[in-house]
Amino acid sequence: MMYDVVTVTSRAASQPALFERLTQQPAERRSALPDSVERDEVELSQAAREYEPEQPAAPIRTDLVERIREDIAGGRYLTPDKLDIALERLLGELVET
Repeated sequence: MMYDVVTVTSRAASQPALFERLTQQPAERRSALPDSVERDEVELSQAAREYEPEQPAAPIRTDLVERIREDIAGGRYLTPDKLDIALERLLGELVET
């Protein structure tokens, strides 16, 4: 069985119900991308499908995810302040290495 790469994440794989929902691939989900977009696929081994992490993944904060999606859609997510913070963190990591 082949899955779109964008639908399979380690968090989803560690949560069987979410994994199952994401890998169902309903027609409307498959057709959401234009035909001109190349789709990558991945085939999971039986061992990968049965994998259970040592520690369960943290719960997904759906309220935060929804708020960020709305901010991105409204053009409010990437602000100059956020970019400055990201650059400072990146430069800090580069200096430490």
